Amino acid sequence: MRPVAPAPQLRIERRCLSRYALPRMNMPDFFQTVRARQSVRAYQPKPIEPAQLDAILAAANQAPSAGNLQAYEILIVREPETIQALATACFNQGFVAQAPVVLVFC
Repeated sequence: MRPVAPAPQLRIERRCLSRYALPRMNMPDFFQTVRARQSVRAYQPKPIEPAQLDAILAAANQAPSAGNLQAYEILIVREPETIQALATACFNQGFVAQAPVVLVFC
């Protein structure tokens, strides 16, 4: 029987989402935001500002979930080796490997 290699040690961050709050948005602003939404799959190799990441996490905290349980965790991945492994695990989606930070919802 071949020995099994140990799993690599992952360096991830976990943040409690309850401390983030978003300002209230009125309905016309909401629909304008939904219509203007676009997918971006090209990333610049520059760090994400902490305030920007906090705003993204605040938006995730406000997203609805079944019974408002929000039964998920968000892992913040910054290590390039781990990001590359995630890109490979995502059916070799190379754009994932270009991101300076990857959020994993689980």
